[in-house]
Amino acid sequence: MEMRYCPGCRASRVVEQPPCLDGHEDCPEWACTECGLGIVYGWLDADTAAAAGAASSAAATRRRSA
Repeated sequence: MEMRYCPGCRASRVVEQPPCLDGHEDCPEWACTECGLGIVYGWLDADTAAAAGAASSAAATRRRSA
């Protein structure tokens, strides 16, 4: 049993490696056993919430430049 940080649950959870269909010896794919989120490449130590309005201001900038 391996515990890792799950960004879907935003907490440490048990993760497992599903059978690798690509034939990798050391497959990078993992899944959270609690919520099912797939971790395809790399692990986060923790995630941070985006600042309020950061996404909407970036979208507004893209709309203006289009």
